[in-house]
Amino acid sequence: MSDTIGMLKEAQSLYERSKKNLDTTIENRKKIITACLNNGHSVIEIANVLGLSRQRVYKIIEKG
Repeated sequence: MSDTIGMLKEAQSLYERSKKNLDTTIENRKKIITACLNNGHSVIEIANVLGLSRQRVYKIIEKG
């Protein structure tokens, strides 16, 4: 039984690290999108590079 508790603790730790990495990656993507806009790239161009709709790019920018 203690083996399964150890596995659960390890799974929780991995989840927390993964969540933190995802949050950091999302924030970095938003900053880079903003930098692209500030450097004159259009939302359409950014959307095409990311494989997203223009609306989704605007939502990413607005979050925060």
